[in-house]
Amino acid sequence: MTTEQMEVFSLEEGDQIIHCGEMYLITSFENDSDTGGIRIICSDEEGYRRVIWAASPMDKMSLFCDVDH
Repeated sequence: MTTEQMEVFSLEEGDQIIHCGEMYLITSFENDSDTGGIRIICSDEEGYRRVIWAASPMDKMSLFCDVDH
């Protein structure tokens, strides 16, 4: 199990990311036309909905990988 830094634009629904030391499952994305940012809609390990905001599609997040590649 590893983590890799990935740009937000390359993340997909169903990916698991690590943010502030916690793991989240991405459920959807919303573009913020006012700021150019992206809302990453996800759920934590207990099933609670969380929103992580990225300032641009080029921001990097830690992607959790089950298998080394």
